[in-house]
Amino acid sequence: MRPRIRPTVKSDPNDRGEIIEHPAFAMAYVGKVSGGAVLMGSEFQHQHYVTLKISGATIHRYLSNDWYHSDARPIIEVAFSESQWQQLTASMNSLETPCTLDYVQGRDIPEIAPPQPKSKAFAQEAREAAQSSLESLKELMTAIEDTKLPQSTKKHLIGLASRVVSSLDASLPFILDQFGEYMEEYVSKAKVEIAGYMKMMNADASSAPQLHDGEGHMTPRRIARGR
Repeated sequence: MRPRIRPTVKSDPNDRGEIIEHPAFAMAYVGKVSGGAVLMGSEFQHQHYVTLKISGATIHRYLSNDWYHSDARPIIEVAFSESQWQQLTASMNSLETPCTLDYVQGRDIPEIAPPQPKSKAFAQEAREAAQSSLESLKELMTAIEDTKLPQSTKKHLIGLASRVVSSLDASLPFILDQFGEYMEEYVSKAKVEIAGYMKMMNADASSAPQLHDGEGHMTPRRIARGR
């Protein structure tokens, strides 16, 4: 069981009330970031994504208000694609969501290099599967030759298998190359469509009216970023 300790209270050095501290005090900040980023679990280069920062914090008690101050550097900072963030907030107690570490306890985490498109990986896997099937057909031809079937039957079966092997040898490379090119083009178009849609959604969100209180600012329990 974790120990329980009371917060410590000390006077503000600038005579502005009291400073209340505890190791468990923290602040969470969610922000939207613009700028290219490669994120775990996503093949796209993201121009817009979401970051979550958790920072240590103190409470300043002054003028009968609690003022929350986060530390200058966060304890941890993680990035999500917009779809990952939606999944995270909509799947409590059910699914884990991929995210990308940016910063952990004073250490910047190396960025992820742009990934190889999965369409190329699928094409390579298809080539390997086709080659494996060809090898199996050749093994079948050898097995037929070793059977005690009549010679005419063996010749007929081997001839059928040989024609299949010849046909696959001739056509599969071209078909797989065409498939790879199609997937590359399809993925590129999809990226353009998604980027355009997200740009439109961001423009709609930024033009939406903002909610304020009667005086146009936050009133209860004001929050200050950084010290």
